[in-house]
Amino acid sequence: MPLHHYLTVGKLRITYPEGAIEERTIKAGTAVWSDAVTHTAENLGTSEFHEIHIELKPRSRKLGPKSERYEWRFEQDLSLRTKLSNKSRGNMKLTYIFFVSALITVATAAAAQQPTSQMSKADAPRTKVVLLGTGTPVPDPERSGPATAIVVDDSAYLVDFGPGVVRRAKGAVLDRGITQLEPANLKVVFVTHLHSDHTAGYPDLILTGWSSGRHTPLEVYGPIGLQSMTDHILQAYRIDIQTRTNPGGDQRGNQEGWKVNAHEIKPGVIYKDAKVTVTAFPTQHAMESYGFRFDTLDRSIVISGDTSPTEETIKACNGCDVLIHEVRTLELFSNLPEERRSFGSKNHTTSDQLAALATKAKPRLLIAYHAWIAWGPSVLPSGEESVVLTTGGFHSSPDALQKEIAARYSGHFVIGRDLDVY
Repeated sequence: MPLHHYLTVGKLRITYPEGAIEERTIKAGTAVWSDAVTHTAENLGTSEFHEIHIELKPRSRKLGPKSERYEWRFEQDLSLRTKLSNKSRGNMKLTYIFFVSALITVATAAAAQQPTSQMSKADAPRTKVVLLGTGTPVPDPERSGPATAIVVDDSAYLVDFGPGVVRRAKGAVLDRGITQLEPANLKVVFVTHLHSDHTAGYPDLILTGWSSGRHTPLEVYGPIGLQSMTDHILQAYRIDIQTRTNPGGDQRGNQEGWKVNAHEIKPGVIYKDAKVTVTAFPTQHAMESYGFRFDTLDRSIVISGDTSPTEETIKACNGCDVLIHEVRTLELFSNLPEERRSFGSKNHTTSDQLAALATKAKPRLLIAYHAWIAWGPSVLPSGEESVVLTTGGFHSSPDALQKEIAARYSGHFVIGRDLDVY
């Protein structure tokens, strides 16, 4: 029986020599674990790492103990060995051992990589990418709306503010220890375009950030229409703001934190401080839209937003450290009604197109996000007909997306999940 039948949640953490961390949560039923292990190994390409740690929790008491932990380590013979011992009730004992051929070139290091918690401050990366939301317009409790944080030292920068953004930011504080993402610290924000799934968290970002302790106006950069959207939100919450700032209000001592400076942008450098330079480039979507390149003290990161494949994205990356790009599976695309397929071909990117784009752009790490996939067990395995959810939305499985990209792209890539850290 495949190992995933025994699990509800699996937590995967990969620590790289330069200190970058890759984390994700995998739910039961999404992929056979032996396949997931193989895909992880194959798609790391020539990237170097020394340790993968996985924490597993059982689906129910009758299927296993309260918790199971094991580690994968590369041995001298470059084989990846995984061993899990599971002692259940009675005399039954289950042991799973996977042997995965080393398809990865591993640098021979004198010492094993230390866990990030044990690394010195000097060794830790100064820049982190935190996926706060990777979802789509279809409501999914596992995935908040699109939102990505770039954290540099003690500063945080946000791209897009889909539904749930503030709660996910607080989740990153509590679950990942990234205190820079306290809601009051979200002060500089960029929006790729003004579709509702990328902006429905805007009032929450303005008002909860303020009531949580932000004492300066929120700085927001985005396309034409941002100023109007901002003005209407503030007008809609006029009574709330007035009652909180009046002499008896709970925010009477914080008269500035609710304010917003909206900056409508054009292509080029749109923001710069001592830690980051942000450059906007045009993308191709149903409305005015932009991608962003972040050049920090130690990394270059490009975020596509919603777009069909463009040369501008390839130029913006051009060997960047991280490329975060939207994607849809070919499996999904072939099952869409004609009108949605026509819209998607003009405004979104399929897995084969993303593989071709990334081959030209040559990022060190490709993160596929905002993908029309579902991690829950309601989605059928790869190769079967895509499920139409009760909302009318189509989704493919993560396994299908993994296989489609892997068949066409030889570089290092991952499928992003909410609260992943890279």
